[in-house]
Amino acid sequence: MGSSFKSEQDLVATYTGTLVQLNDKTKSWTQEFDCASSIADVVLFNLRKDWQAQSGLGRIAPRWAFTLFSLPYRKQFSLEFFIERTGATKRTALIILKEYESAGYCRKVTGRSDLWVKFKQPTRPTKKIVAIEAKLKNWQRALKQAYRYLEYANQSWVLLDEKYSSSALRNLNEFKRLNVGLKTMSTSGKIDIIWSPQMRDPKSDITSWQASANLTKLALDKAI
Repeated sequence: MGSSFKSEQDLVATYTGTLVQLNDKTKSWTQEFDCASSIADVVLFNLRKDWQAQSGLGRIAPRWAFTLFSLPYRKQFSLEFFIERTGATKRTALIILKEYESAGYCRKVTGRSDLWVKFKQPTRPTKKIVAIEAKLKNWQRALKQAYRYLEYANQSWVLLDEKYSSSALRNLNEFKRLNVGLKTMSTSGKIDIIWSPQMRDPKSDITSWQASANLTKLALDKAI
């Protein structure tokens, strides 16, 4: 094999450089994606054609996105109900409900200060999320981290420096067992797909809604 990358940052930069060259308008991507206390080096995502109709999801605190989805639809609920359901303080509950209102999903019941109704049911604006963990040679640590991303991602990959990938190749069954993909990259930018994982639903509804809200906010910021 040829030369190696000087750092993980160089590996990621070379990889994202290939994404820029592809110029695929159907796919978006971001770096250092922080979701549920895990930070993926790169996340690729597809937005639904009608994503802007649900872009209000990007205007609320991401960790409260699943709570919005799970609230009763077109039925009145009280502030006390929301507090009991979420464990939030009264102050926090009012802040979140006002965010839901500003985003176009909830409103107060006319003439009542303590009752709310969700009149619009949210759907996730993202239809596919792919997470990537890049490491120069420590495939065990990369695999562990990439597996965590399956909480919100439909697919997760490990990206390794081609020069130091032999150990990972010998342990490919570990990647298959966890349904985590493996690809390698050379300093020239050549990518080899060693094993492609299955596309599956995320393991956690709560975390996948949080990720979708986060990515929707990024899409909104980019569009503005």
